[in-house]
Amino acid sequence: MEAVNASTSTAENRSPVFDVPLLPVNSPSSSFPVYLFPRTIKSFRITDDLSKPLILISAGTGIAPFLSLLERRQQQQMEQSNKTVAGKLYLFFGSRHPFQDCTYARQLIELSKKTTNKEDEEETPVISHLCLCFSRASSQVVAQFERQFDWKLCKCKEEESEIENSDALPKHVDQLVTAHGAELVELITQQDAHVYICGDWKKLGPSLAKTFSRLFSEHYLAETEPSASSPEATKYLKELQKSGRYAVDIWS
Repeated sequence: MEAVNASTSTAENRSPVFDVPLLPVNSPSSSFPVYLFPRTIKSFRITDDLSKPLILISAGTGIAPFLSLLERRQQQQMEQSNKTVAGKLYLFFGSRHPFQDCTYARQLIELSKKTTNKEDEEETPVISHLCLCFSRASSQVVAQFERQFDWKLCKCKEEESEIENSDALPKHVDQLVTAHGAELVELITQQDAHVYICGDWKKLGPSLAKTFSRLFSEHYLAETEPSASSPEATKYLKELQKSGRYAVDIWS
């Protein structure tokens, strides 16, 4: 494909960034304007500190920015000069169907498996804990996916515990987060973990904010603020946002 017209877009003059010839529709010369409107999220800045634990949460196309992060993380861990022990990395990802719109499943699973280097030394996987969910997949489809990729959707590697009943598996990422609530709260409150959320606002934004507030109340502020809707838990979440440790890039 060849870009025909490259021009910038402004609020006053929304001209196409470029015109790209697409496959013929009505004639061999058919083309379609592609509009791009850059958006800068200053608060969504992922730490480059390898030692910091990361909690990545996404659904659908929200996985896109995390792919480059994982590549960068892998590069950091492979650098022999870098002696920093990598912090744990949890990745929660959800889509509708494992075989229709989970394009990067194999890549994510490979990044979650332990490997050995040339000296036969075991290397830490880039993704410490990978948890997947599919909102519209039947138990039979889930079982087929697990057999094909040799991977359990929801699994804790350290304790080797897993959910055996496919019908009981979480369908949405907020349910995955809840299932690992105590672990995540400990990472955030005790190990300075950073949380990054990317995806559709309606599906992720409000539900995950409520989920984390409830988890903070249950696993961190339970002695002083036992209520699930604790104001202190909401306040703590806002403090994490201000410090850049709870960053959100969501759209509607």
